[in-house]
Amino acid sequence: MYQLNGTLDVVVLTIGTEERVTRELLDVVNMRNWSSSAFHFERYLTSLRHPSIGQYISSSNGCLAFVDYDRNPDEAAETAQYLSKVYPGKVLIVAVGKRPSSTAILVAMRAGCSEYFTKHSPPQELDVLLDRFQQQCFTEVESHATNGAVLSVLGAKGGVGATSIAVHLATYLAQYHQRKTLLIDQQQMLGHACVYLGIDGEHHTLGEVVRNLKRMDSELLRGFVAHHFSGLDVLSSPDASSDQDLVPPQEFVRTLEFLRGEYDYVILDCDRRQPDLWPSLATASSEILMVATPEVAAVRDLSRIADGLVVTEGTSSKLKVILNRYNAPHALAADQIENVLKLPIALKLQDSPGEMVFASNSGKTLKYPGPSQLATALHGWSSKLADINAKPASARKQDKSVSRWRQLMPAW
Repeated sequence: MYQLNGTLDVVVLTIGTEERVTRELLDVVNMRNWSSSAFHFERYLTSLRHPSIGQYISSSNGCLAFVDYDRNPDEAAETAQYLSKVYPGKVLIVAVGKRPSSTAILVAMRAGCSEYFTKHSPPQELDVLLDRFQQQCFTEVESHATNGAVLSVLGAKGGVGATSIAVHLATYLAQYHQRKTLLIDQQQMLGHACVYLGIDGEHHTLGEVVRNLKRMDSELLRGFVAHHFSGLDVLSSPDASSDQDLVPPQEFVRTLEFLRGEYDYVILDCDRRQPDLWPSLATASSEILMVATPEVAAVRDLSRIADGLVVTEGTSSKLKVILNRYNAPHALAADQIENVLKLPIALKLQDSPGEMVFASNSGKTLKYPGPSQLATALHGWSSKLADINAKPASARKQDKSVSRWRQLMPAW
């Protein structure tokens, strides 16, 4: 929770605005009792051309971005889309231009702008806009504490074991480390987390929490989650997909922020088929555990996913690779995989399909302590996650090669 002493810590961006307009905007902002940092950019921002401002925005109470729509409406729209996806719920994007038509306003709003400010307007008009922004910031920071960790488990493709790993890590954190833990099955429909745990989660979905977030509190939340005997709470995926269950990126981040205030750990079993949520996922997650098996298809897909996740500076340090079934027959060597991904393998799990099939069919997790080496490895990893002194993963090396995965098959 942010501690406010009469001021807001605000980041102000002016993008593409001419010098006179930039000066007028900042003069009005400077009249506020804010602790603000201002950045001006002549060029528009994109996912391929963005400045190192993520650390400032993440640590601030909010960001106010003024984007000039007169110079280049297409690039301005691209900038708005980039900011709204990478920093959902954190940035208020203001389109700046001459007196607009209703069509121009609609186009700007669809790109991610929440306000439209007309050039040459009196300072009082900007003051009204700043009042709304300030109220939004205070509402956000007073709403909830956000001390917990979000651990996102993302499989390279179907069948690599991501759900089984997410279920075991979440259960072990709750059962053996007494951490208050929530497991979220983010699949759009027919997820398996509750099946693997042997519980009914039909009426306890992420979508229901999102829709009721404005009235949600600690007590009400208990009625929205399924409870496992281990102490783990669960939000399931729906049995059928509908437009009502699709979670917008901004609401997704707001919900995670709320849940972080309720739990020590929020474990996300992520749906890789929702790339529109990847920027939000990268921003909101404390760590992203990417699961692959030692096969060309899985490693190729994981490389592409990693590229899609690294949208801001600092994201690469959150990425950790879990290599499942590393000792399966004809498996690719771990050092080959590391070379392709440009990431170290943080955890290797042995091939033990019989154990996981039995556990999944019985609706139980593997017992610990016991004879299972797989359970021992997963428990060890949960212990590492529970340790607040655990070292972060090494940063992903930058490599502009388009087809790194082909290094695994040099004969191609």
